[in-house]
Parts: sequence; C-alpha cells; structure tokens
Amino acid sequence: MSKKLDTTAASLGGERVSMASGRDAPLKIAFFCVRFPVISEAFIASSAAALIDRGHDVHIYALDGKPPGFAERQPQVNSHRLEERLYCPAIVGPMAARVAGAPAAISALLGKQGAQALKALDPRIFGRSVVYLRSLYQAGMFDPSAHYDILHCQFGHLAHGVLKLRKAGFVSGKVVVQFRGYDITEIPAENGPGYYDNVFRNADYFIANSDFFRDRAIALGAPPAKMSVSYSGIDLANFPFRPPIPWAPGQPLRLMTVGRLVEKKGVAFALDAVAQLKAEGVEAVFDIVGDGPLREQLGAATRRLGLEAEVRFHGARGHAYIRPLLDQAHLFLAPSVTGSDTNADAPINTLKEAMATGVPIVSTWHGGIPELVDDGVSGFLAEEGSGIALGRRIADALRLSAKWPQIADAARIKVTDKFGLGRTTDSLLGIYEEVLKS
Repeated sequence: MSKKLDTTAASLGGERVSMASGRDAPLKIAFFCVRFPVISEAFIASSAAALIDRGHDVHIYALDGKPPGFAERQPQVNSHRLEERLYCPAIVGPMAARVAGAPAAISALLGKQGAQALKALDPRIFGRSVVYLRSLYQAGMFDPSAHYDILHCQFGHLAHGVLKLRKAGFVSGKVVVQFRGYDITEIPAENGPGYYDNVFRNADYFIANSDFFRDRAIALGAPPAKMSVSYSGIDLANFPFRPPIPWAPGQPLRLMTVGRLVEKKGVAFALDAVAQLKAEGVEAVFDIVGDGPLREQLGAATRRLGLEAEVRFHGARGHAYIRPLLDQAHLFLAPSVTGSDTNADAPINTLKEAMATGVPIVSTWHGGIPELVDDGVSGFLAEEGSGIALGRRIADALRLSAKWPQIADAARIKVTDKFGLGRTTDSLLGIYEEVLKS
C-alpha cells in the first residue's frame, strides 16, 4: 500500500511502552469498521494510536466511508494522522451514483488487480453485494499488496464482508472478529441465531469486550477455544484524577451522562430519577451529552416532567468539551438497560473515563457493567429499567457522600489495573500473537 508513516514507541497513560511482541518485525494490521472517524467510537482511534505507538503498522478500512458532515473527532485522529491511514470505497452513496460510477470503478480495479478484478462481481463469492455494487467499490479500496498479519473486524457483522474479500483474494491475513454490543445482541435477534454460523466456521479468532458478550457469542456457536475477552481501553493520560467535588444537602447537585440517545442508554429513566429527586427537594442540574434518534422524545419527556430548568442537552461532543463538564459534576449517571431490540452495553468507555477522573458514578446491574463497577466499592449500581430504583440509588450515593473520596480512589485503581490503554493493548497484542501461531 502507499501512505507509509514513520512510527516510534511513545508514552501512553503515563507509562513507557514497547512493541511487546515476540516478533522481530512489526505487525501489519488492518482495522475494519463501518465509518471512521465516529466520535462515539473513540476505542477504534485509541487502539489504532496505541498500536502505532508500539511500532506496528495500522491501516483503517471504513466500509461505509466517512460519516456525513462530521466535525468532532478524537484527538488521536489528528495526533497520529489516522486519516492518512484511512481507506474508503470511492462511492457509498445512493444506488444511482454507484451505477453511474461503476464503469470507472471497474476500469480502475482492472488497472490495479488485472483479471483478479472480475471476482468483485462474482455472486458465488459476494452474493447480493454484487447487485448493490458494494463488493465492487469495497474491492477498490485495496492495492495488490494488501497483505496483512491481522484483519481485525471491529464489529462482528463486518466479518461477513471481510471474509468474502479475503476469499476473493483482494486482501489477506488472519481474520479476528470482535463483538462489542449490538453486533452480538440486536443483530442476531433480527437475523436469527444462525446469523454468525459462517463467521464462526471461517474466521480465525474471536474477541469480546466483556465476559457478558463472550458468553453470548459462545451461546450462538463461537468456538470457546478460539475466543478471548479483551476490554476496550482508555488513555489515562487524557483523564487526570481529581478528588470528588463535595456535596451537602441544600447545594445544587450536578449530574451528567454521556452517550448516544438510544434506548439502551436508559436516559429516560435518568429523567424520571431527576424528577424524583426534585420532588424530594434536591435541586439538580442534569447535563446530557450525546445525540441520537430519541432526542425529540427525551426533550418531550423533559417538558412533561417539568424539568426544563434542570436538564440541558448538549448534543454529540468531543473530549475537549466534555472534560469541563466532568470537572463540575458531582455524579456521573449511566442508566443502561436492555433495549426492546435486545441491544445491551459492555463496560462503557464513558464510565471508565468518569471513574478515572474521580467522578463517582451511578449505573445499573446490566450487561458488562458489573465487570467494571463494584457496587458500593467503586461506584453504585441500581436495578436496570427503573427510574425509581435509579433515584433511590442516587439518594444512597448522596447519603454516603463522605465516602466519595474512597470510592473515587477505588474506581481509579480499578480502571488503571484493568482498563488502562497500556494494559488493554498488551492483551490485544497477546491475542494477535496467539492467532499468528495457530
């Protein structure tokens, strides 16, 4: 491939890190994602940057291109020049545009791949992707030298297409499939329990970002001997610790949450909890950072509950905007629930960030969150799907506000020991090495 960059070891999360690989040469790694960069998927940019800092060569393939009209991005996109490592299909727009551009796409692919290009239009390999010309434009992302050690599918459902691209010979390498949430809950529920059968047969290894999702994948047929847990990490250098802000009755209570405004994030239950606190005489300000399909519905609920003065919607924002809000917050809320579409959460990165920063958190007994939060030790957990239960647990946290410093210390230690980017990168590299030996 072209686009070569010099890479050296660097400091991550306050630690000096090395290549941490038994190989003499750096690994060549391809990340596959839906779109890039996406502000809510900071784990992809963070992981790519961490691997580059270890001396490895990482390229990113966004199968649906860049997000339309994106503005905010993770700092690693700029600091590590990740867009210079980004490959997208030439056209991902409406079918009419794909049809109009097909002759030029075929010509370009023939110029790069020769007769190999014709496989991009072989329905025996790509099925319906040929009809929609997706296989043609995706094959066009690769040069003839697209040989990698690892083809890392950042979401499980992407493995279907990546395995076909490998079978057709447009890219080579060991296929590692990662399950993160909706790809192992919602997607199989929509498509049937056999949705991943071909992936489980043909991919080389599988990763889940929590024990909770590992068990889900195995229940659907993932081979246990080829499956590990590797958590998403955070760069602790970006989240310096500060002691919790003291709170006492009679003072305004600053609450915040960060996440996409979708059902599984449970923001509607947080609004109910804030209304409950208000009825009990607790004055609160609730900052909601994020955007999504439920924005209007949540705005209507805010008005119905009479919380217009208490609730502030900030939209989707990056770290530079969020950090000052964290610095002002007494408590961070993550009221995740299992959605009606069966979508669920892993240990949430925004929770890790709040815990690393020193903000006490109130979350739920849900999905992979108990793997991150020890109830009563490093945070507070409420029954999921209940504004009443969440409000009571917030009230419990307020009654125990004298213990917030100990809770914050325990939270920082938990995140550092298990979820710091240095440790999670070590884990990921260990998995890569195991795959390459098989």
